Amino acid sequence: AWVGYYPDGKKNYQGNWNEDLRVGDWSFWFENGKVNERGSYNDKGEKHGEWERYNESGIKEMAGSYKDGIPDGYWEYFFSNGSLQRKNNYKSGKMDGKTITYDQRGRVVQEVEYKDNKRHGTYIRYNPKTGRKEEHYIFENGQVVKVIIAHSSGK
Repeated sequence: AWVGYYPDGKKNYQGNWNEDLRVGDWSFWFENGKVNERGSYNDKGEKHGEWERYNESGIKEMAGSYKDGIPDGYWEYFFSNGSLQRKNNYKSGKMDGKTITYDQRGRVVQEVEYKDNKRHGTYIRYNPKTGRKEEHYIFENGQVVKVIIAHSSGK
C-alpha cells in the first residue's frame, strides 16, 4: 500500500495504485488525524462498493455505495451532530425508491418516492412542529396526478 503524508508527518492517504489509477481499499485523513473518507476503487480507478465520509470532528456525514463510479444502492446523509438527515436509494446514479428526510431531532419531515430521478408515487411533507401531514400528493414521472392534501396548517 502507498501512504501519503502531510508536511507535519501525519497520514494523508493510504491505498494501492495500478499505474496511475487508485485501486482497492483507500482511506483519506484530515490534517487533524481524523478519517475524512474511506472506500474502494475498482480496477478502472472508479469508486466501487461502500463509501463513508466524515467531517473534521470525526462525525459521519455520508455513507453510500457506488457501482463503477456511479451512486447505486442505499445512501444515508447525516447532520453535523451525527443524526440522520436523509436516506434514499440510487439506481445507476438516479434517485429511485423512497427518500425520507428528517429534522435534527429525528422526526420525519418529508417522504418522497422517485423513479428515474423524478418524483413518482407518494410525496408527503409533514409539519415540523406537530408531525401531521401538511402536503400529500401522488406523482407520475415528475407530474402531480392526484392531490390528497394541498396544504394544511398541520393543526
